[in-house]
Amino acid sequence: LADRQCQRALDLAWRNAPQAARYGPDLPREAPVPGLFILGLGKHGGQDLNFSSDIDLVAFYDPGRLPVPAAAGRTYICAEVLRAFIKLIDGHKAGRFVWRTDWRLRPDPSVTDLAMSTQAGLEYFYFKSAPWRRLAMVKARFIAGDRQAAEAFLADLHNFIWRRNLDFSMVEEIAGLKNRIHLEHPDLAEARRLSHNLTRQEGFHLKLGRGGIRDIEFITNALQLLWGGRQATLQTTHTQTALRALKALGLLDNADTLLAAYHDFRRLENAVQTFANEHKHKLPSTRARQEWLSQVWHADYAQILEQVAVHRAKVAASFDALFEDMASAASAPAAVPVTLAVDLGLSERRAEKLVDILTQIDALIQAQEDREAAKQRLARWLRRFKGVPTYLRALQSAPDLAKLAFEGVLTSPVTARLIDYCPLAIDTLFIHGDLLADLRIAPLVERGEASLAATHNNDEQLIALREWINESLYLIYLAMLAGTLDARRSPYLLADLAEAALDLCAQVTAAQLGWPRLPFTILAMGRLGLKMMAPGSDLDLIFILDEGLELEVGNRAVRRFLTTVNVQLQGGRVYEIDTRLRPSGTSGPPTLTYATYAEHQLSRAKTWEHVALTFMRPLRGTWHGDPGQIDKLTALKTTVLTSPRDVDQWRGDCQVMLGRLFDQRIAQANQPAGEVKLAAGGLMELEYSLAAYMLRSQELDQAKAAADLGLNDCLAVHQQALQYQRLLGNPWTKAHPELATAFAKACQQVRAASVTLLDSPDSYPDLADYTETSVMFVPL
Repeated sequence: LADRQCQRALDLAWRNAPQAARYGPDLPREAPVPGLFILGLGKHGGQDLNFSSDIDLVAFYDPGRLPVPAAAGRTYICAEVLRAFIKLIDGHKAGRFVWRTDWRLRPDPSVTDLAMSTQAGLEYFYFKSAPWRRLAMVKARFIAGDRQAAEAFLADLHNFIWRRNLDFSMVEEIAGLKNRIHLEHPDLAEARRLSHNLTRQEGFHLKLGRGGIRDIEFITNALQLLWGGRQATLQTTHTQTALRALKALGLLDNADTLLAAYHDFRRLENAVQTFANEHKHKLPSTRARQEWLSQVWHADYAQILEQVAVHRAKVAASFDALFEDMASAASAPAAVPVTLAVDLGLSERRAEKLVDILTQIDALIQAQEDREAAKQRLARWLRRFKGVPTYLRALQSAPDLAKLAFEGVLTSPVTARLIDYCPLAIDTLFIHGDLLADLRIAPLVERGEASLAATHNNDEQLIALREWINESLYLIYLAMLAGTLDARRSPYLLADLAEAALDLCAQVTAAQLGWPRLPFTILAMGRLGLKMMAPGSDLDLIFILDEGLELEVGNRAVRRFLTTVNVQLQGGRVYEIDTRLRPSGTSGPPTLTYATYAEHQLSRAKTWEHVALTFMRPLRGTWHGDPGQIDKLTALKTTVLTSPRDVDQWRGDCQVMLGRLFDQRIAQANQPAGEVKLAAGGLMELEYSLAAYMLRSQELDQAKAAADLGLNDCLAVHQQALQYQRLLGNPWTKAHPELATAFAKACQQVRAASVTLLDSPDSYPDLADYTETSVMFVPL
């Protein structure tokens, strides 16, 4: 009702305002004024008006849409229209009124007029506004005027309100705002005198009193602001809808309790106001009004007070649990890690309140070899958060998650690097920490799709992709540290995540180009092709165009796709891409036609290229990869790898390549203890030997090849060892001594097998004069 009446009043005001009317004579009578719009805040914005509410309004205009020239004074004319609007709808000071209006929530109300341009509004909110403005704008909703201009403005304001990082400092801001209301609001003078006595209900202020409506709204809004950037269902102006969403997401255990209290308090508030159409919020003190309330409520007044007391106690307890103000440190132990607290910038009072988490951090630091470096690393990371004390308090309430988070910084180089350029990846612990117990690909992909769905433009999509992949990798690494993700499963999970990321990047790129899908097939090589990825792996890819597509069109699509995946932003890349395994290497266009690729593999490829081909796997994506071409590429791989070969050429080529691996990668690397990939008999030599055997035996299954050579146990040990080395660095051998012992034995077995396979001695002969030619297949 208020929306429709405000819309009608604004239309009339434009046509009645002397200066404005001249700029819109040709507007249809019922059409809204282009460019000018009003947003509702508070209960009006939240579609939660009382029987006798005032309505909180704020107005903006889009200069590009407003039919007023700049020289005419757009702000002045819009303000004139709004003053005419107020006279039409809010004449209560003269007696009669439609709605009481309150414009004090507009930007800088003491110095600004009733209207502000959208550009000035955005600059104010993003660069000048106090933190509590975010709280006010949670309720912002289009009320009247130009809907299209309003929706564009709210879309531009989206990132100001719904921040993707967990800004725990906002919780403290809301707690401070609540405290200022209690200390300063004139209607709470009696409550201040009684120190917020929860046992006395007479005169209780239903809206602002302790355990009342505002406390429920603050709890709800704080959790919305905290999690809403990640959870689109929380991006609502309606309090009860938000409470139900918080319950569904598992973010508020007592949501039903707060819903019940909110429902009853709002009914009471409306009943109080209905008595004489007065804007009041206190429970009545006169007998007549108490009897009226009992009749409306269909209950004895003493029962009403009893129910209010029950609700207030539960709401106040919920508020205190969320907004603990750290004012009183309960008998905290004296042994606070003082130097750590100083390094984190904590006052003595706050350090005492956070003694549990500080003690936990200190114990982890003491367990490190270089304690000072460990302390500085943790301190440097934590200081990057806004609201460090509130972040630490959140971690203190979840010590198991806290231990994992800190161990990730202290013991895992790959995790430390990830959160160094994406420190807020820790947010996903609070949001999806429950996934760590049984981490699977489907929930991770669902989160990625939801993140993309919540974006509004290409820049936001690129950022969302990077945040999602960083957070997903962070969960995987922590699950490995916690031992809930076995090293035998992690390679497959990492590979599935990479494939899902490529598909989402293809979706974004296709949308940018206006295509239903991308016209190429991605060939996964290397570790992705084997589905044996490790922490920190990059992606070796080759791109094959769909048949009939012009090469330049395909190259443009691939370059745009590579930009989506590989461009360096603040959050890093989605993945680092390596395309050097294509026939042209580092030169030439990024794409190939099927005919070119097939002709190269069948007639010009060297043996090492066929060794690499054993790892190749065409990816089937929703947004890339033609099924027919995928089948052709799979058949091509089979044809190439199962064709009979000249055994002497195979042996000579493979001996040369293995010799070069030793000369250029293994022997020259001066490998430290714990190296897995480049150790003698390590993973590179093992995978190379298996691929060489697969060429000679026409065997396309790596596991079958390993079994034939008696190396299947070695393959499993090497793959697990790589996972832990990439996760923990070379000290992985201390964390997993039994696996380290098994790995050392397996390396000896791999060395012996590779020598036997290629009929070559331990010391490779001088093959400098050997000339590697294109593969020569034996005629069938």
